[in-house]
Amino acid sequence: LNEESIAMLDNTRTNGNDFFALPFCKYNPDDKKYYLVDCIFEQKSLGLVSDKHGKFKKKVCRMIAQMNCIECCVENNTSNTTTLVLKEGCEEIGYRACKFRERTTSRSGKVSSKVVRILNMEDAIKDNICFPSKKANVSPQLRLFMQYFTNWNSKQGQKKSNPDDSVDSIAMLTEEFIYKQKTMATVNFGFSKSELFGL
Repeated sequence: LNEESIAMLDNTRTNGNDFFALPFCKYNPDDKKYYLVDCIFEQKSLGLVSDKHGKFKKKVCRMIAQMNCIECCVENNTSNTTTLVLKEGCEEIGYRACKFRERTTSRSGKVSSKVVRILNMEDAIKDNICFPSKKANVSPQLRLFMQYFTNWNSKQGQKKSNPDDSVDSIAMLTEEFIYKQKTMATVNFGFSKSELFGL
C-alpha cells in the first residue's frame, strides 16, 4: 500500500444523534484498489461548544498526521467551520501535508439524498474499495465502523435504528476520489465505462 492516505469526513450534525465518521483509505498500485485502513468513528463533534478544550480536535488532527493523509474532503452539511478548524489544528501540531476541500450536501424530496448517493455508488464501492475481514486485527473504532456499515439497510432509510454515517462516508469517498476522477478520465482520454468499473 502507498504510505499516503485519503480521507472523507461525514460531519456530525447539530442533533447529536449521528457519528463523526472519518475513514482513511490507502491506494494499492498493484491491484489498483483502495484499502480502508482505519477511521475515527465517534458520536462527537468539533467546535467551541461541544469541544471546548479542543481534545477531540487534537485527536482528529493527530490521526490525520499519523495516517499521512494528503487529502481530506469535508462534508459541509452545517453552518460550522469544520474545515478551518481541521486546517488550524493540523498546523498547530506541525502537519501541513494535507489538502482540505469541501463538498456541500443537502436533502431533496421524499427520498433522502444520502440513500440515493449510497445506492448510486454501490457498484463503484464494490469494485474499488477493499474492507478488512471480520478476523482482522483492527482498531475498536474501525470494527464498530464496519459493524454499522454491514448492518445498514437501504430500505429502512434514515432512522436512528439504521445509522448511515459509515456507509455514507465511504460512498462520498468513492464519489469524490474515485468515481469523479475516473469520470473525468472518461471525458478527457476516451476510456469506456466498462473499462473503468468492469461492468
